[in-house]
Amino acid sequence: MEKILGTTIVLLGAAALSATAATVQIDLSGYDSGSDVNSSFQAYRGDPSAMANHLNEWLANSSGWCGSKANTSSETSSYFNSAVGSEDGSVTVTYTNRRGYGGSGVGLKVSLMLRGYSADAFSSLTFTVDLATSTGGTYRVYLAYQTENGWQAVESQATSGTITVTADLSGNKLTSENVYVFVESNQGRGNDSTFTASMTGELASVPEPATASLGLLGLAALMMRRRRS
Repeated sequence: MEKILGTTIVLLGAAALSATAATVQIDLSGYDSGSDVNSSFQAYRGDPSAMANHLNEWLANSSGWCGSKANTSSETSSYFNSAVGSEDGSVTVTYTNRRGYGGSGVGLKVSLMLRGYSADAFSSLTFTVDLATSTGGTYRVYLAYQTENGWQAVESQATSGTITVTADLSGNKLTSENVYVFVESNQGRGNDSTFTASMTGELASVPEPATASLGLLGLAALMMRRRRS
């Protein structure tokens, strides 16, 4: 009996360990439109929590990319230029990298539900920006999300290359199906900057071997019964 139980425990442990998370592409290619909606985001630089709340207020009712200058001036030039989706789920965005007005940027509301996922499906989210055409200045990338602790954001910055930000949700699941991504810059040259954006998510582990585990328990019980008889 002890041998049978020992074997069963080992098999159950192996089945539990075989449950692994999967990384999925979150399709951004459908977000191929945009407009200018002023947000005056300059005051929130350097404070991820404040920026996250600001992005929620700014982008909550939007349906595409939104371009804006950074400061509160009354200047009304164009910021968002274009967004072109790709078959791999990424999107290439062009906006005007302003030198004045505190800089400029473009933000997007991403609906996980429209992409086929529930808010609590992920253990992490990653947003990647490839600065294909950088036109000077510093670029900042944000990923904002809501948990039971409120709105928060992860951010990173660079002057060229690829910028990646990851939200670790393993101990604090999302409480909103909407997340926000934001790419902004300052001290540019006043001409167009182009970047390619993509997003991936790691699905929380699902105990798929549960059915197999129940089967093993049943087999062990049957073997024990036969041995007693």
